[in-house]
Amino acid sequence: MGYHAGIYSELNLKTIAAVIQAGLPMDITMACYFLVIPTILGFISIFWISKSLLTILKCYSLFISTIIALLFIIDLQLYSYWGFRLDTTPLFYFVSSPRSAMASITLPEYILGLIGIPSIIAILYFCITKAVLKPKYWLTTNSLKIKSTLLLCISLGLIFLGIRGGWTVSTMNLSRVYFSTDEKLNQAAINPIFSLMESSMKEQNFSKQFQYFSKEKANNLVDSLNHRISDEIETRNLLKITQPNIYLVLLESFSVPLMETKVEGKTITPHLNAIADSSIYFTQFYANSFRTDRGLISILSGFPSQPNTSVMKYTRKTQKLPSISSTLKNAGYDLSYFYGGDINFTNLNAYLKGAGFEYIVSDKDFPIQQKLSKWGVHDEFVFDKAIEYLKVRRQEKPHFSIIQTSSSHEPFEVPIHQFESNKANAFAYTDKCLSNFIENLKTIGEWENSLIILIPDHQGAFPENLSNNSLDRYHIPLIWTGGAISKPDTIHTIGSQIDLAATLLAQLQLPHQDFNYSKNLLDSNAMHYGYFSFPEFAGLWTKEGGVILNLKSAQVQSIGKKEEPFLSQLKAYIQKVYLDMDAL
Repeated sequence: MGYHAGIYSELNLKTIAAVIQAGLPMDITMACYFLVIPTILGFISIFWISKSLLTILKCYSLFISTIIALLFIIDLQLYSYWGFRLDTTPLFYFVSSPRSAMASITLPEYILGLIGIPSIIAILYFCITKAVLKPKYWLTTNSLKIKSTLLLCISLGLIFLGIRGGWTVSTMNLSRVYFSTDEKLNQAAINPIFSLMESSMKEQNFSKQFQYFSKEKANNLVDSLNHRISDEIETRNLLKITQPNIYLVLLESFSVPLMETKVEGKTITPHLNAIADSSIYFTQFYANSFRTDRGLISILSGFPSQPNTSVMKYTRKTQKLPSISSTLKNAGYDLSYFYGGDINFTNLNAYLKGAGFEYIVSDKDFPIQQKLSKWGVHDEFVFDKAIEYLKVRRQEKPHFSIIQTSSSHEPFEVPIHQFESNKANAFAYTDKCLSNFIENLKTIGEWENSLIILIPDHQGAFPENLSNNSLDRYHIPLIWTGGAISKPDTIHTIGSQIDLAATLLAQLQLPHQDFNYSKNLLDSNAMHYGYFSFPEFAGLWTKEGGVILNLKSAQVQSIGKKEEPFLSQLKAYIQKVYLDMDAL
C-alpha cells in the first residue's frame, strides 16, 4: 500500500490494521504450502542423516525465495495498471507478445525490478539458512525418533489445516479476505501468490467453449429470440408504493412440484401455498441452474447460468456484473444480507461486497449453541436475526434485505418431525419458519410498507424422482407478497430467475438497461422464454415450444412439435453467454 500511496492516500492506522487482519489467514495458507516439502524432509532426516537433504533444502529455499521475490515485484508493478492482484491474465499477454507486454514499464520500474528482485532473494535466503538450515539441525543423530516423529505428524496436520484455511465448510479462497465495500482495500488484503495459484487452477478460455456458429450468426439468432412485438412498452403496476422496503427470501431447493406434493396425506408447504393464493404468483417461472452460487448470480445480476462453471468463482468478473442491490443502493436503499452458513463458500462474500452489501450476517455472527446444522445455523435463527436487525435499524431510508435459507439442504436435519421423510421434514420446517417471519413483520409494523419476494435459489430437490432434463425439476414459484402489492394476481408469463431484475426494477421505476439478459415479465410486447443449464443439459422454451439439449451427446428433446428455431437459438444463446463471460 505504501508503494501505491496515490491509490491508498486516505488510509489510517485502523484501516491498515484491518487490511492486515483480513489478509493474514491467506498469508498463513501460502506459508503452509511452502512448509510441506521441508516438513516431509524433516521426517526423512529422523531416520537418514545425509548432506543431500541439506543441499535439497538449500536449493528449495533458493527456489522459493526467487518465486516470492519475482511475483512480489511483478504484482507491485502491475497493480497500478490492472487494478487487481496478480493472476494469470498478465501471463496471457506476455506469452502472446512479450514486447508489447513490457512496453508500458517505465525506466524507474525496470530499475526497481533489477534491484528489488535480487535484494529480496538475498534477504529471504539469508534469513532461512541462518534460522533453520544450520547443519546441527540436519546432520546430527536424532535420539528421540518417536517424539520427533509424533511432533512432525502434528506439525504436518496443522500445515494441511492451514492450507485448507481452517475447519469451515469452505476452503481458502479469495472471498475470505473481502471485508470492505471499498474494492481497493480488499485487493490490498489479497496474497498475490495465492491469487495467481487460484486463477491458474480455474483458468478457462470461455471464448472457445460452446462456439456453434460465427459470431454474426449467433447474434442474429439471439436477436430473433429477443425480437419485440412492438417498441412500445406495455406493462402494468403491481405495487401501490414506489419505494417499499424489500425482503428477498431465497428458499433453498423449493419448487412448484414440492408445493403440489402430499406426503402421508398432508401438504408439505401449507404456509407457502396459502401465501401464493393471496399474493402475486408467477406460475410459469423457472430456475436457471442447480446450485446456489449460480442461481444467485441469475437472480441478482440477471446473468444466465453456465453448464460447466460458475461465474462466482471469478471474483474479478463478478465485480463487473450489474446487480439489483447496487441499483437499489444508488436509489437510496440500505442493504443487508442474512445467511446462517459460511459466507465465503463459493466466493459469496466477494460477490456480495461487490454488489454493495455492507451489513452481512453469517454463521460467525451466531452463538455456538445455535450452530446445529452442517451448514451452520437453522433457518428459524436466521429469520430471527433479521427481525432483530429490523427492530433497531434507523428508519430514514428504505431497505433491501436478502434472507438465504439453508435448512432444506442435504442432509435435511431439522428440529421437527412431521413426516417420516427427512426431506419432507426439512421443507416443512423452512415453510413454518417463513410463516413465522411474515407474522413477525406484521407484529413489528413492517408489513404495510414492504414487498416480500419469495424465490428458490435453484432447481427443486423434491420430489426425488424428477430427472435433471425435466422442466418440472426447474419449475419454481416466484411470489410477491406484503402490504406494498396492489392486489393478489396470477401471472402466467414464461420467465426464469434472470428476469427478476428487470421486472422488479421496472416496477420501482428504476433503470435496468444494464441487465442485458433480463426481461420485464409484465411487458406484453417482449418475447418471453425460459432457460436453464446443467452440466449435461441446457434448455430453452417459449409458449410455442422449445428444446432440451444434451450437451454431451447432442441428443435433443423437443418441447412441442418441432426443434427449430429453438435448437439453434439455444446454442446461440449459450455461445453468447460464454463470449460475454469471457469479456467480463
